[in-house]
Amino acid sequence: MERVVEPERKTVVLLVDNVRRDLPGSVLLAYLLDQRGIRCHLEPLESYKAVLAACRPGMIVFNHLVASHLVNYSNRLAQMNVLTAVLPNEMTYSEDAMVFLAGRYHKNAHIDVQFCWNEKFRQAIRDEGFQSRLEVVGMPRFDFYFEPWSAVFALPPQKKRPVVLFVFNFVLARWYEMGHDAAYKRFKDWSDKSDFSASYWENICLNHANRQRAMQFLEALVKSDRYHVILRPHPLEDRQFYYQWMADLSEQQKEHVEINADSNIGELILRSDVSVVCEMCTTVLENWLAKRPLVQLAFDRSTPFYNQHTVHLNVECDQPDQLPDIIAQQLTTAEANELIERRKEHLEEWCATPTGDSTLRVAKVIEEMLSNKPLTDWRKLVFKDYLRAVKWHALAALGLPFNWSPLLKIKSFLSNKYAMKVITQQKSITPQHVRKLRKLFDERLGKKSA
Repeated sequence: MERVVEPERKTVVLLVDNVRRDLPGSVLLAYLLDQRGIRCHLEPLESYKAVLAACRPGMIVFNHLVASHLVNYSNRLAQMNVLTAVLPNEMTYSEDAMVFLAGRYHKNAHIDVQFCWNEKFRQAIRDEGFQSRLEVVGMPRFDFYFEPWSAVFALPPQKKRPVVLFVFNFVLARWYEMGHDAAYKRFKDWSDKSDFSASYWENICLNHANRQRAMQFLEALVKSDRYHVILRPHPLEDRQFYYQWMADLSEQQKEHVEINADSNIGELILRSDVSVVCEMCTTVLENWLAKRPLVQLAFDRSTPFYNQHTVHLNVECDQPDQLPDIIAQQLTTAEANELIERRKEHLEEWCATPTGDSTLRVAKVIEEMLSNKPLTDWRKLVFKDYLRAVKWHALAALGLPFNWSPLLKIKSFLSNKYAMKVITQQKSITPQHVRKLRKLFDERLGKKSA
């Protein structure tokens, strides 16, 4: 066997799916692992093959292992004694989605440790027959609503008006504009996995219509001329839609409206006095944790986008002209103790009672597993692995992600078939993103004991 340098047991690759949603949580995990002497490489998901030879990790942490190409790769990693971990970046209330993420259609994935948001998800994985280690850790990215991690975000700027965060969640709307053929290509592989996916075009049309409806609520809010409004598109939405809408506002209105598509959602919630959220959005739970009031919009209570699990725990608004006054009431009325207790029960059931230590739990498990793993058989690397490593080093030196393509903009202009690659590149982290945020953590947190 090739002689292996012992530090392979002290190296982890964290694959980051979305720069805006997932990078802060990954940097927090890297921060805690660094204090344990474990080196972390943060990379876009698409570099999963290149990091093997480029970084020589003892473990690779995925967001999921339910795509066939990732499943096949996980088995190759197992043959080499590289550990695989799954740390999800989202939760779900849908039973169809839960069993899919639990691996019902990809039972041959090799997973050494699966981190779970809640006991429900752990049981779903067990029911699918997986024998991997299962750890309920809650939602690591919720840690930023607790000290000391909340110090990562700057104090909110002073505003003369109450600050309203208007959170959009219309990811599917862009596929309506791309057309049926592009949507079919995107969703055809999922159409037999759930009722929601089977009706993907109907849901795309509904999501697009709901976005138009949401703009009516926003316009009523802006016209009331009482609040400073921050628009926050979902990280996967087409943000240009909102910039085009804002371009039609008067100069006076623009003074009290801003679009923030790049900051972490936690930072924006902590900057705001109240949030307006759409029917189905985990931002609801984050507002609870941040102890911020919120208003939940209701468009059509009979659709799959309407979240029956949280609606009874929030104040709803289904008429645009009522929104400004409902917000005013939320800002001046204390939450009922009974409502607060019921929210705690919900967070206990679905998020393992967040207390700010979810990422720490993950870090401790990773440290233990790396300390006890067998050494990797690096002789099983092949020529393509080394070629990918060369490309990885070259692009990293230029400050570019592994999946960067110089011709993608031109190709996407000529054809819609490159739409997914454009979306993927837009959400990918770069070395500069990682350096900037890791430096921010060190500056604002120092070398705190973990």
